[in-house]
Amino acid sequence: MNRKPFLVALFACLLITQTATAEEKYTMQDLMALDKQGSFEELLHHINDIRPTKRDKQWQALAQKSAVAVIDGHLKNKQGLAALSVAEQVLTWIPKLSGSKTFMKKRAAAGLAGFSECFIGYNAPACYKNLMEFAGKDPDNFDFLFKAGKMARLHLRHHAAVPIFVMAFESKTADKAKCADDDVGYAVKSGLSTSAERFKETVKLAFELCFNELKPVVLQTFYDSHSYSLCAPLQAKKSLSPFQQAYCADITKKKSS
Repeated sequence: MNRKPFLVALFACLLITQTATAEEKYTMQDLMALDKQGSFEELLHHINDIRPTKRDKQWQALAQKSAVAVIDGHLKNKQGLAALSVAEQVLTWIPKLSGSKTFMKKRAAAGLAGFSECFIGYNAPACYKNLMEFAGKDPDNFDFLFKAGKMARLHLRHHAAVPIFVMAFESKTADKAKCADDDVGYAVKSGLSTSAERFKETVKLAFELCFNELKPVVLQTFYDSHSYSLCAPLQAKKSLSPFQQAYCADITKKKSS
């Protein structure tokens, strides 16, 4: 399979642009006519023809409606990368749409569809980097973040999902019951036992955000690995047996001698 660089593919599929000559600029009446005709791609193409001082609530409503319609059209046609590309470009042009629940919900759907395509057909590390940037622009969307974490766990080493799951369970809308999801457990086990680079973030996920649900996974990881690095956080949670406390104390002595 030809794994093209992700960003090249992403921007190659853009169907909209901001460039327009003075003769091509549309008026609000033109945009409203396009809205009535259902010509949303053309409307979105010319949305920024309107001068900033004239961008009132009616303009914002047209911008949102046309952006959602174009993204939705790509999603219905199974064109995830195209939907993702439009969503990101629109948010760059019209930052105010970050406050629109309707647009951000559609953006999240575009993200899931687009990055799913990306991981299957393109360079996975580049996809992951862009997924992290995408997720950071919508930090309170638990549903998206949780699904994005599961996607990263599926396509990369399990511990790659840890920082996304941290964002998810730190979000205001977090559903802590989902801490018990198998993918969260796989990510934590991997992060605690095999990944020095992810260890600190994994400790936060396992011990601060999801300890009640992940305690069995954490303890099993400790039993399997006898990792000294887990002694302190487990002691802080008073989750070590007398034998384990003695083991940790013995290891501490050996390390300090």
